[in-house]
Amino acid sequence: MDEKVESVLRKLGITARYKGHEYIQLAFRLIEHDEEILTGITILLYPEIAKTLDVPVHNVEYNIRTAVMKSWKMNRPLLEEVCGYKLYKPPSNAEFLDALLYYVRHLKE
Repeated sequence: MDEKVESVLRKLGITARYKGHEYIQLAFRLIEHDEEILTGITILLYPEIAKTLDVPVHNVEYNIRTAVMKSWKMNRPLLEEVCGYKLYKPPSNAEFLDALLYYVRHLKE
């Protein structure tokens, strides 16, 4: 599944140059095993990523948001495909992660 996530992120313009790339990949692995984490993204997910990678919590939120904005600017059509609907503004971090999980799970080989 990690290869699928990597492929989608790269197509969205979110390369390893962005710290958010690593944070999104870790977030994906965490929510893949427990989707309930998305209901408390700021109190469950961000602190877990920050603890695992030894970075401040606010960096996690900021860098994921920066990555989402990058995808909004670089490949909006694919971002809309991932989300499954027309976007009039960039998705929130939680919306993006939820959509990415669903998209990658249903992505054809």
